[in-house]
Amino acid sequence: MPSNISIVIADPTRMPIIRERLRLPGQALHFTSGSLAPAIDNIRSYQPKLIAVDMLFAQTPSGMAFVARVEKAAAAESTIRFITCVDGKWVTVPRGPSAAVTAAAAAPVTSSGRPAIVSPAPIVVNTRRAPRFLVKDPLNAVVENVIPFFERFPFLSAKKKRDFAKFKQIVALMKEGAHLTTNGIRQILNIREDMNDGGKRRHAHVDILASLIESSETTRQASIKIDDDIVRSSSRDEGSAEAIPMIALESNVLER
Repeated sequence: MPSNISIVIADPTRMPIIRERLRLPGQALHFTSGSLAPAIDNIRSYQPKLIAVDMLFAQTPSGMAFVARVEKAAAAESTIRFITCVDGKWVTVPRGPSAAVTAAAAAPVTSSGRPAIVSPAPIVVNTRRAPRFLVKDPLNAVVENVIPFFERFPFLSAKKKRDFAKFKQIVALMKEGAHLTTNGIRQILNIREDMNDGGKRRHAHVDILASLIESSETTRQASIKIDDDIVRSSSRDEGSAEAIPMIALESNVLER
């Protein structure tokens, strides 16, 4: 039975406006035309009710080949529709001749009244298996998107479920600002120690703690140096202040 998920595949130049203005049922997963392999993998895994393909991409040779692959990978109950803009609104339309008519009606018109020729955007070849996008606040993205997604579609293995629970504990600590203190980092490292069965890591537990100690010592030495500079500067200022009345006194004696 198809899941209540919609999968969207669009040209990279049109993906931002499609994400913003196209309204689809259920949860939508977005992939650019440069990331077709993960799109096919998700179609096989989730068997979505709706597979929406950008018409601009679907009319290219790569797009036609991709739609043919989708037809083989999707469930029989899944529906494939094309995305286009009609009268300023982004909608999905059925495939077939009616889609071509809709695309022609939505095409821009020149001052002479003839439809303008719109060249398809160049296909962006992306060897990465994940779409690229800008994340302005990674922590909020994890809290608002990543965690809810895996809570809705949980891991199957007990080990991954256990690691995900520890991952949520670490995120909760970071939301409270614990990662900004030494004790908080120690607490996070203790939770991390049991994740992935304590396997090989890029940065070992002891290395992180050693860098923290070194950083704290550097800060302390810098603070001591600043304090010493302030004391010396104050001493020089006091000596200069005492010298002024003495010079004035000697001047008065000479005048007499």
